[in-house]
Amino acid sequence: MSTPAGWYDDPTRGGRLRYWDGSQWTEWVSENGQTASEPLGAPHAPASGTPSQVREVPAEVSTASERAAEPTPGSQPAPGAGGTWGTAAPAAVAVSTGTRGGYPMNLLGRVGHGIAAVGGLFTLGSIGQTLTEQPLGNGYEATDAVPVTGLVLTAGAVVAALVPNVWARLGGHLVAAGAAMFLLLFMIGTRTGDALVAGTDVSVSFGWWCIAIAAGLGVLGVLMATFFFTTPARADDGRDSAPPMGVIGFVVALVGVLVFPLAAVGGAAGLLGKHDSDASSRRIGGRGLAIAAFWVGVAAFALWGVILWIAGVAAQP
Repeated sequence: MSTPAGWYDDPTRGGRLRYWDGSQWTEWVSENGQTASEPLGAPHAPASGTPSQVREVPAEVSTASERAAEPTPGSQPAPGAGGTWGTAAPAAVAVSTGTRGGYPMNLLGRVGHGIAAVGGLFTLGSIGQTLTEQPLGNGYEATDAVPVTGLVLTAGAVVAALVPNVWARLGGHLVAAGAAMFLLLFMIGTRTGDALVAGTDVSVSFGWWCIAIAAGLGVLGVLMATFFFTTPARADDGRDSAPPMGVIGFVVALVGVLVFPLAAVGGAAGLLGKHDSDASSRRIGGRGLAIAAFWVGVAAFALWGVILWIAGVAAQP
């Protein structure tokens, strides 16, 4: 009777295990909880080989051309027998629960955040200027809140573009979206406020257009970054648990229909949830909800951003 598949003492090197697929030795070895690929007869590689990231070594994995003797039944207990390091070795091959590959940053997403960051700097052009004015001399001056908001937009976008932690990225994304919303509303307020007389033309200054450009670039950059918040998952990376990004994204995106900075965060979280599903061969559920969150968030943010920017440019007292 053939020896069942499992981890047994490596016949080529003591103190470690090699995987027997039921008919022959494979290339997979395990030592001190780390797995590596070392074909039979190859020079011994360090135990910290990268295949430790493989979720599970399939029985049909390709094997080395050389054959070693079949393991002697009983020399190393088969999986499930319990009680020795050899029986625990298969558990070392399975990845620990968690989001193995994380959420890699997408270059286009970083470009989007970069656009938003540059946009925030345009608000510095409004410092000390009269933003809107009517023939009678009434109008609005720039306040310190405008360049401060612009710098907040820049800071949030930089954090979202450069900080690896996904929660920090989402936080920076929200800050940037919120700052862009403030600038949009400020554009409208300086053209329709109580200090202006209805029915009278309003002239806008270079400083006002700096704010309009900052708001427009902020919306465009955040929208682009939402669309490319993470790179698509190319293959199963072994993750078997992750935050419920699809659910979080869907709820936040729905609220974002009314509070549009949240729409950007909901869309980004939805994309992360889709990434989790794709990177786990759908072992992690919620793909449909994640996709819905993404599109609801992107659509809501885009519509609000375009409508408010046009309103700011065309508004009259």
